[in-house]
Amino acid sequence: MQSNLPTTQSLESNSAESISPGEQNRMYARLKENPWFFLHPYNAVYEIASDGEKLGKATRRLKRQNNQWELEISSKLKKWLLSLKSKETSAFIIKNKQLQTTHFLTSTKISFKSPRMVEQNFDWQKQIETGKKGEQFWELPLQDQLFDRMSHILQLRADLLTHQPTFKYLISYKGRRKIYEYAKTAKESLQTPMGTYEAIRMDRISGDDSNFSIWLCPELNYFPIKIAQFEQDKPDVILTLSQLSVLP
Repeated sequence: MQSNLPTTQSLESNSAESISPGEQNRMYARLKENPWFFLHPYNAVYEIASDGEKLGKATRRLKRQNNQWELEISSKLKKWLLSLKSKETSAFIIKNKQLQTTHFLTSTKISFKSPRMVEQNFDWQKQIETGKKGEQFWELPLQDQLFDRMSHILQLRADLLTHQPTFKYLISYKGRRKIYEYAKTAKESLQTPMGTYEAIRMDRISGDDSNFSIWLCPELNYFPIKIAQFEQDKPDVILTLSQLSVLP
């Protein structure tokens, strides 16, 4: 099954033979003028598996209303008597060619446990971030190129499209700031329910205790087609893209 998501030809060397010099120049000019041209409302579904066993599904949606974008990821999985429901939402705008998060919310509900929620608000006029996690509140100064833990993946895609040499992002979460750094580790051919795609594997090499890898497809403007989380003393969790379509 093929996606009808708008795509561009990759500017990676392995696809350069199929692009004329004039087309390459036009694409580079378009990226220079607007590095966010690849953003388009979509709906994506991922299969969630652990140790080869299917546990559930996750949905990734990007919506737009006027100048406001909203990225939402929700998942539902079940194993034996345990179930987990989670939802994360990142609202952001593009201003002066930069992504600015305005609101971030994550909520998780696990069987037999109380719900957990983290909320952050980013006031770029006042240069202040306020946040709440349970009974904990915080207020921090804002600075340029600060991301929530969802929106930085969009910046990673933009940086791959514009051939940036490094992939470091300042992340704000739970009242703390961390640098997430990624490295290109492999080019792989991945089999998905949508077909076979070539992908760039990016590994997070700093910023979190868990190991995180994401496979981004150049053919789909570096859209994530596989995501893997590896944590000590816990089963690996892998998300694989199964459906992708545009939204009106």
